[in-house]
Amino acid sequence: MIRQLRTATLAAAVLAATSPSASAQWEMLSARMALVSPDALTVREAGDQPSVVASQDCDISATQVAEFDALMLLSAAEQETSKKLHAKFGLPVAVAAIPDEQLLVNREYVINYNSDLKIPIYATYVLKASDVVRATREKCFREDQRLGQPARSVLADYVEPTFDRGHLVPRADMNRSKGVMINTFVLSNMTPQHDQFNQGIWETLETAVRAWAVERGTILILSGAIFDANKDGTRDSAADASRVRPTNRVGIPTHFFKIVLNEKPSGFIDAIAILLPHTDDEVPRSLPMPKKLAYLEDHIVSIESIEALTGYKFFPDMPETRRRAVKRSVAAGLWE
Repeated sequence: MIRQLRTATLAAAVLAATSPSASAQWEMLSARMALVSPDALTVREAGDQPSVVASQDCDISATQVAEFDALMLLSAAEQETSKKLHAKFGLPVAVAAIPDEQLLVNREYVINYNSDLKIPIYATYVLKASDVVRATREKCFREDQRLGQPARSVLADYVEPTFDRGHLVPRADMNRSKGVMINTFVLSNMTPQHDQFNQGIWETLETAVRAWAVERGTILILSGAIFDANKDGTRDSAADASRVRPTNRVGIPTHFFKIVLNEKPSGFIDAIAILLPHTDDEVPRSLPMPKKLAYLEDHIVSIESIEALTGYKFFPDMPETRRRAVKRSVAAGLWE
C-alpha cells in the first residue's frame, strides 16, 4: 500500500509538472538510452545473489580468472597514468582523516575502497563514446586479490535475499574487452543495493550517463556511496552504518550519487550531479521511463551538497574560481 501511494503521488507530480518541452526532451533522451541500455547491449542478467557460499561465481574458467586478475596488477607508473586520466581535476581529498580507505587503480577506472565498510566509497573514470559498445554479458563475482583477507568482502557476505551485488562502476560501461568487463565483477566494486533500486532507477541513471557519453563524446564520471542515516547532512561514522546480514560485515549505503562533467573545447565545464536515496519502495523498476526521468530530474543537486555528505573535496586540482562555480551550480534539468 505504501509503495502504491508513493507511486501514485509521484505520477501525479509528474503529470502536473511536465511541460511539452520537457516531455519532448525526455522522449529524445529515452530514445538514445534505448540504444545503450543493458538490454540492448547484452543479455539481461536474471539474478544477482549467490545461492551458495563460494569464493567465486563465474562464467569463465579458472585460467581466465587468473589472466584477468593479472590485468589489475599495475606498476606504480601505470597507476599514475590511470589517475591522471580518470581524475584530471584531482582525486577527491578527505576534509578530515578517514581511516580504512585505499585506492584500487585499474587502467579503466580508479576506486577508493573502505576496508571497514567493505565497499567502494567512490569511483572515477572517463567514458568516451567509443567505449559504449555491445558485448555478451559474462560474469565473475569474486574476491579482489589485491586486498588482504580481513579487508575483503566475500560472496558469503551477500548470501541473503534482500540485496543485489550492485556495481559502482557499471559493467555495461566497460564492454570494451572481455577482461575489462569481467574485472568489474570483483567484489571491491560491489555495493549492497536493493533490487528495485539497482535494477530500476540506478540502472536508468547509468543508461542515461552512457547516452550522454555517446552524445557528448567524452565525459568524466564520479560515482559514490553515502552514509547519512541520521540525515544531518554529514557523513556517518562506519560504526553507525547498518550492515548486510547474516555476516554483518558489509555497510549498506543510505544514498548513491553520480556527478558527470563535460569539458567543452572552450574550457567551459558543464556539470550535473544527482543524489538518490537508497530505497526499495520509492521508485518501482516497472515505473514508466518518463516518470523515472522526472524522478532523476527532481534529484539534481549541487556538487557542493554531495561534498558535505561524503566528507571529501572534489576536483581539488581545478582552478579555484572555476571549481567554486562548478560545485555550487545546479543543472537546470537532465541533459538532452
